[in-house]
Amino acid sequence: EKNGIGAVLNGMSFNSNSENIQYHGCGTIYALASDDDIKQDIIDNGGFDVLMNAVQDHKYSEEVTEKAIGALVKLAVSENEEGPSKLCAINEDEIGTVVDAMKVNAKSVKVQRIGLCLLEVATRSRSSLESLREDPLSRQIIKEAMRNFPDDCQESGGYVLENIDQ
Repeated sequence: EKNGIGAVLNGMSFNSNSENIQYHGCGTIYALASDDDIKQDIIDNGGFDVLMNAVQDHKYSEEVTEKAIGALVKLAVSENEEGPSKLCAINEDEIGTVVDAMKVNAKSVKVQRIGLCLLEVATRSRSSLESLREDPLSRQIIKEAMRNFPDDCQESGGYVLENIDQ
């Protein structure tokens, strides 16, 4: 591949237990996802799943969790002249993974802020919104983030809760 994304994703997949490789791989994907063509290559080559696995496998690492969810947000949204549009649906298990990572990292403003960003993106898809509504912990975790970090989480948390409760 011309952009090397396959090598990054393969490296992350084959070294899923390495926190260091996951951290740097997530950072690389985050940086590369700024280019829409590369973003599509990342998605087409299973990058969304690789990143979600990094969140699940390393949820106790604030650094990996923040980088992975940040990259997921970049992959999930495409910016164009009409504004942001959603590229990927986020299923029930993936929403559960993000909410669980937010629960584990409840004291990290960075994880809460970026986790809420991804949940906000999820509200743009009917199926993702349904999954978010069905998640038993989502409301509690969102409210906790808003309470603990009002300056950073109030707006996006309120937006997500408003959409869940419609």
